[in-house]
Amino acid sequence: MRDEEKDKFEDVDVKELNEKKKQDLKKRLKEYALRIIHLYEALPKHGAVHVITHQLLRSGTSPGAHYEKLVVLNPMQILSAKSKERYKNLKKAIIG
Repeated sequence: MRDEEKDKFEDVDVKELNEKKKQDLKKRLKEYALRIIHLYEALPKHGAVHVITHQLLRSGTSPGAHYEKLVVLNPMQILSAKSKERYKNLKKAIIG
């Protein structure tokens, strides 16, 4: 690799890049949910079609909610959950 290419990669701030990706995903999920809501509002609401359109609304807006919940989680909670899982696996391996 040439020195110029190395310099280009060294200048990239990984945290900044990750934050940009998070914001991009958050924006895309919001736009997707809004499109689903507009589609839901345009579809008929009678009979069996209503059940299907309601399910479309719920499933189309849930990815954004799940993403927000994941972002709000404390990293220690995530680490704690992983540690508990590792402990359970270790316990299974020892006990048999």
